[in-house]
Amino acid sequence: MRTSLGGQRLRLLAVAALVALALLGAWLRPWPATTISADSPAAALLWHGFFAPEQSDTGIAFRWSSVQSQLWLLPPTPRPLLVRLRLSGDRPPPDLTLHLPDGTHTPLAPMAGWRTYTLLAPAAPAARLPVPLTLRISPYCPAEQDNRVLGVPLAQVQITAPAAGLAWGGLLPALLMHGALVGLAWLTRRVGAVLALAVALTLALWLLPLLAGGLLWATVLAVPLLGVGRAGWRSRAAIAQRAQSPRLQQLGLAAGLLLPPLLLLLPLAPELRGTLAWAIVLMPGMLLGLWLVRAVPDTGVRWLVALATGLALPVVMLLGLHRLAPDLLRGALWASCLLLSAALAVRHATAAPPPAGGSAPLPPALWPILALAAGVRLLWLGNAEFQGDEARAMLLAMAVQHGQPDVLLLHRKGPVEALLPAAPLILTGQITEWAARLPFALAGIGVVLAGYVLATHLWHTLIGATQARHVGLLVALILALDGFLIGFARIVQYQSIVLLMSAVAVLGAWLFATASPNDHRLPPQRALSLCAGALALGLLAHYDGVYVGPVLLLLVLRGGLATGLAQCAGMAARASWASPARGGVA
Repeated sequence: MRTSLGGQRLRLLAVAALVALALLGAWLRPWPATTISADSPAAALLWHGFFAPEQSDTGIAFRWSSVQSQLWLLPPTPRPLLVRLRLSGDRPPPDLTLHLPDGTHTPLAPMAGWRTYTLLAPAAPAARLPVPLTLRISPYCPAEQDNRVLGVPLAQVQITAPAAGLAWGGLLPALLMHGALVGLAWLTRRVGAVLALAVALTLALWLLPLLAGGLLWATVLAVPLLGVGRAGWRSRAAIAQRAQSPRLQQLGLAAGLLLPPLLLLLPLAPELRGTLAWAIVLMPGMLLGLWLVRAVPDTGVRWLVALATGLALPVVMLLGLHRLAPDLLRGALWASCLLLSAALAVRHATAAPPPAGGSAPLPPALWPILALAAGVRLLWLGNAEFQGDEARAMLLAMAVQHGQPDVLLLHRKGPVEALLPAAPLILTGQITEWAARLPFALAGIGVVLAGYVLATHLWHTLIGATQARHVGLLVALILALDGFLIGFARIVQYQSIVLLMSAVAVLGAWLFATASPNDHRLPPQRALSLCAGALALGLLAHYDGVYVGPVLLLLVLRGGLATGLAQCAGMAARASWASPARGGVA
């Protein structure tokens, strides 16, 4: 049995390595240049607004552009493009402006003679259609006998994709697809089938890279659905037992503690550095949340509380540290995160396991819903620049980094939307749109999980556990596809934090209201503390968090009344048991 299990692990590791190399090779493949000359048939199709080809005195074929012409570029890969234009500036000095597909424009001053000019064009948004490059130029009439309004003579266009390198744009899709494929192999134990699927995807990416977006979506959404569904039918108990292995948990804690700080020493892309910084910042809070609810059998409750405390603890730490000088602030935040994580990890590793009470894992049908919610909130999260109120929050975050202690008091809204993006900015000294929006996207995914958890707990006593799970899945699917929630999760704003903390506060109040005084899995005092902490952080994010107050008040009053009545009944029972004994002795 050990030999068989060891062989499966070796095959799984081999598949993981092969799939990773193949996908990275397909994504990072250097592409040859595509050249279109003025006298080629492709120029007649892709050069719009140009005159018929002509021949220069030196034998160079060219086409005159008009006042406004367009070059339709066929990108070989969904990456930024290097566009080389061979044109001449022998006419009177032209006022030439190149308008790029993303709305920006670049002025160009052609010099005398045939020269090659190189510019960088952004990646196509969906890479499905040719990318238009517009040439706008001052009009020019060469002679009285030629009444054409000419622009600039263009002889050749060359298109190539620069080497992607280990940048975020090439690495993130490969990592997502690699994780999905390896997860499928681990869940189904069909290593050969998964390897064949990986080979097919790699060939498709290699030959048709413009399909990368569709293949990524199909793999990330379909593979977890198939893998988790198969696991739910055949091996859910074995997977749950393996996930609860103390050795596996200790290895995971060690990797989570050591890898992010060590990887930050490497010259990585800014998005990768921001993600690693968030792994360091979220670690102590998540470990604290998992410790507080370690005995709760519901896996959804444990991960929901861990996410909420993971986002709350950095805010509390920065509120206490932000008045320090910039150099001290960075060192204090590093020390706080690493020391707290190490202490909590040691506590987790050395603590006795919680009493077995029938762990309740997440249902297999919830995983594709969470994958869908993560996909619409995380993919292309950093593509757009900061807009509107996001810029003000980022200015406040930079002020916190530079040691301006009173800047948070000038903000009319809560400080959470400024303190959260300030955390990776302080740790690494740089920030990107991806890193700034990542905690709010995670909070948006947490709202979907919170909808499922709340629905199952609130409806459990009314319609039973099975029907309550169905209601929870429906609620999670609606929240995953809600347009407002998707939009809130993709901006640096407080809404997702308020929604997540309000949901956790309601969950804590409900657990307090329905808890037994002798329940050691989650004592009523801890459930009430969870409710109070989540409400406090929601109010710190924005005063909109007060709207959940009446619901919390009713649940807390109900729980307090039930606890008081139970204690009174217990005291009465003890008194009635002791009275006859005293009477008999007398």
